[in-house]
Amino acid sequence: MAEYNTQSNTPAMHWKAKDLRKEWKRFRQHCDFTLKGPLASKTELEKVNYLMTYIGDKGTFTWAPATTRDGPAENETLRGVYDKYSAYAEPKRNEIRATVLFNKRRQQDEEKFDNFVTDLRLLVADCGYVDTDRQLRDGIVLRSLSGICEKCFEVSDADLTLARAIQIGQLYETSKADMKTIIDEDPKVNYVYQNRKPGKKKSDLRRNEKKNRNFKARNKTFEGRES
Repeated sequence: MAEYNTQSNTPAMHWKAKDLRKEWKRFRQHCDFTLKGPLASKTELEKVNYLMTYIGDKGTFTWAPATTRDGPAENETLRGVYDKYSAYAEPKRNEIRATVLFNKRRQQDEEKFDNFVTDLRLLVADCGYVDTDRQLRDGIVLRSLSGICEKCFEVSDADLTLARAIQIGQLYETSKADMKTIIDEDPKVNYVYQNRKPGKKKSDLRRNEKKNRNFKARNKTFEGRES
């Protein structure tokens, strides 16, 4: 079996990130995929060495590893290393601040939809919500790009699950990219596109705005958060 290529798609921790908690979660998730995937056959100690390499010099600090009579030192197990660095990178959770950050997060114009959803997942994890799927769904519906929001409003509440909202966003992004490719490659299509009738009817826009208001009223963002 070929050795894992450590130069390809290697996890890296950015210790100067503005949001260290969020960066640590992203890094740990990437490490989990790597250590349980390509490196699954390695021993525990070998995995620890890989992890310490990924953590890097800037994040490496010395501690006196605790030992027990029945087990290895904490720096010889993945759990021990993860716990030590988690305590450093993840100070006590502030649910109010986390909720504010989650509700302020909006998809940017040139941002990939999947990147936006991944960021929402990381942010909602610290909010203390009971039903995180519902909050993620609402975040996608209310704070994605306008085209995705409109597509979501066309689906009834009963059918609009988190998985369905994500599917809508992905399909919208793919179809938009395909259309751009066609327009760029075919001058005739480009001419038709450039000379199409502008925008939607005002009645359609008003209807979408009304759906938006109704959706917000039914799905208050702070509902479901643990007291």
